[in-house]
Amino acid sequence: EGADVESAIAAQLVLDSGGPFTRTLVANAGADHGVRIGYIVMNENGLVGRVVSVGRRSSRVLMLDDYTSRIPVMGEASRVRAVLAGQATHAPELITQPYQVQPPRLDYIVGAQNLREGERVITSGEGGLFPRGVLVGIARGSANGEWRVSLSAAQRPIDFVRILPFVDVEPPEATEVAGQGPPLASTSS
Repeated sequence: EGADVESAIAAQLVLDSGGPFTRTLVANAGADHGVRIGYIVMNENGLVGRVVSVGRRSSRVLMLDDYTSRIPVMGEASRVRAVLAGQATHAPELITQPYQVQPPRLDYIVGAQNLREGERVITSGEGGLFPRGVLVGIARGSANGEWRVSLSAAQRPIDFVRILPFVDVEPPEATEVAGQGPPLASTSS
């Protein structure tokens, strides 16, 4: 919902050696290609992250497992809501192995008793950062009751991605339509 798949921008990721975040990659597509801050980044397996800065010919992608990354997610079947909190503090590796160092943790779980081991975790769309329904990974429980997510995008090394424009849906009251009268159900006496 809300992602403009038709206007996706193909890019190749290269290792990032600096910046304000630990786990970012640089894409070889930037403002000249139509990339904007907030666009979502995916590969064939699922969500990789989002664009946090843009230059003329490159952009920086904050990965889901970065320690500063927090996104609203939900269980696909159970509809359990949570916040996916990145845990990784090591720099990413592109070619030698998948990028996941430590699986992100699920925080602020609403209805944890309904979450199932092996359930697919998707973006919830809440907060307007990501569209609803994008595959994030698989829920994994531990003996101490903590839940983590094995990221789907981490199944193989990440090199090529799609950068997708995403604009959250505006509520109807955000923009009024000229010439509209009162609602049909309202009458005056």
